[in-house]
Amino acid sequence: MPRPLLIFFLLWTTLATAESNVSLSPEQIIKQELLLNSLIQDIHLLQLNFQNQETKERLQDTVTQLDKHLTGLPKTHHNHETRQLLLITHSLWPVISQHSRWLAKLPAKQEAPKLNTLIKALAKLDRQLQILRQTILAANPKASQQLRFLEQALLMQKMSREYLFLTSSSQQALSKARQQQLQAMAKQFDQRMGKIYQEFKAHPHAKAPLRQASMTWNFISKSIGQYPRRPVPSTVARYSSQIVDQLASIHNMF
Repeated sequence: MPRPLLIFFLLWTTLATAESNVSLSPEQIIKQELLLNSLIQDIHLLQLNFQNQETKERLQDTVTQLDKHLTGLPKTHHNHETRQLLLITHSLWPVISQHSRWLAKLPAKQEAPKLNTLIKALAKLDRQLQILRQTILAANPKASQQLRFLEQALLMQKMSREYLFLTSSSQQALSKARQQQLQAMAKQFDQRMGKIYQEFKAHPHAKAPLRQASMTWNFISKSIGQYPRRPVPSTVARYSSQIVDQLASIHNMF
């Protein structure tokens, strides 16, 4: 099953974008980053358990959403750097989309295929979208403050994705460096979460989902901090998705 709040949240963006003649805003880009990292997370879950049909169905739903979002991006722009980033994004996505759909349709009894090429392409696209958002934000730095809940949600998703990569990876030398990266992300998320909670804990509408997100984080942060002891990838993936949904719902309040 798809992640309900995130899918609805981003479907609404698709409709709003169509009505506004394809704007290119930091908010629009970060919502696509959220969907893309959801896709990467599910691909790592399939590496761990290729028989999971629910993950495959969710992957197909996410690809469908990204098809609408990424193909709806403008193909040109007055800024040269932005134009080049858009061109690379448009060239990468069709290949990723086709490969991801093929993956989701493979029978469960088949052995999981090697996914290194797909994962590298996804990482490259994720980086392109990040640079694209930062380029647009450079022209309007104040817009970053409006994205704080989505940026925190994206950090949660990237942390979950990193945890899943580590639990599915056999490259010990690479894993050591990425373990340090995972712990750095967890520390950053925890610090940000503390500041956000102190600022909004008395907000009449935001306090409930924020408290729930904080409690959920306190639960899974122990598992992340203890890695590589007793890895629990499915638990981290499930609860991190809940945190993403809760933070996205708070963003919608403002």
